[in-house]
Amino acid sequence: MIIELFADADATAANVGQARLQAELASNNEFVASGGTVTTVYEPPQDGGGAVPAQDVFPQNPIAAGSEFASGVDWTCNGPVYPAGGAPLSPLPAPVTGIAASPDGGGYSLVNSSGAVSVHGDAAFHGAANGLALTSPIRHIVPTPGGGGYWLVAGDGGVFSYGDAVFYGSMGGRPLNAPVVSLSPTPDGGGYWLVASDGGIFAFGDAQFFGSMGGQPLNAPIVGISTDPSGSGYRLVASDGGIFSFAAPFYGSTGSIHLNQPIVAMSTTPDGGGYWLVASDGGIFAFGDAGFRGSTGGMTLVQPIVGMAADQATGGYWLVARDGGVFSFGSPFFGAD
Repeated sequence: MIIELFADADATAANVGQARLQAELASNNEFVASGGTVTTVYEPPQDGGGAVPAQDVFPQNPIAAGSEFASGVDWTCNGPVYPAGGAPLSPLPAPVTGIAASPDGGGYSLVNSSGAVSVHGDAAFHGAANGLALTSPIRHIVPTPGGGGYWLVAGDGGVFSYGDAVFYGSMGGRPLNAPVVSLSPTPDGGGYWLVASDGGIFAFGDAQFFGSMGGQPLNAPIVGISTDPSGSGYRLVASDGGIFSFAAPFYGSTGSIHLNQPIVAMSTTPDGGGYWLVASDGGIFAFGDAGFRGSTGGMTLVQPIVGMAADQATGGYWLVARDGGVFSFGSPFFGAD
């Protein structure tokens, strides 16, 4: 966030000079384009009429010369300055790509493709990748087991660690046969697996390799991975709902069922006795001890569903859409972007 202080509500652009004003506007717009937020604050007018309330200019509304946020401003930054990625960002510019739930069920974090992060409820902000020169979009946000941090994973296999999330390695800068689509940590947070759309598995830290679908023919690309809570294995899910279990129990799939829309994500129940699959229309498919709490299947959505997160406190779940809309089923709603 950049905080810009309005000099005076009675000031004019002529007081500071058009060259300086345009230079400041260009600088701010560049910051906004990288995912930052500019907050403008008026000082009290000289006539004692009182201060105008602060106003937020979000990234989707860049500052432009001649706007109410440009005229009459000295653009001297008298407030604290935070680099892009140094503060949560809300609302997130689309496309939003993932959601991560707090372990206590009291909140959740959203991430977009540029790596900007927004937090809701009791979810804590630990850092973000917006503002970094990413070589591939961020695909997912994954919380640490204790909830004190999270990992962001990019399509090139790059991994970004924040809070108590430890960096154990990545595929960033290394050749891949297919893009990485997700990350899943080991139960103790001492490692993680990356999975690519061809089913290739990359294990880091204390994560063991139990097998993969890499090099094997698939009817549909892999879109997600979930770890068995015992730490003894993992499951991969394809966009047709096919499930591939490696040292983890198999509870069923939609691989042989005609789907209205492709599967985009999966989430495991806290005890590992089941899992949910979610389609891009928000249709939910529950297996094992995963309870069906509702879905957006059959509803008209503005943007498709891109991810889900299980609520460990209630057994419900949240779905997130590409535009940052959040849908709660059996779980509290903490806001959306």
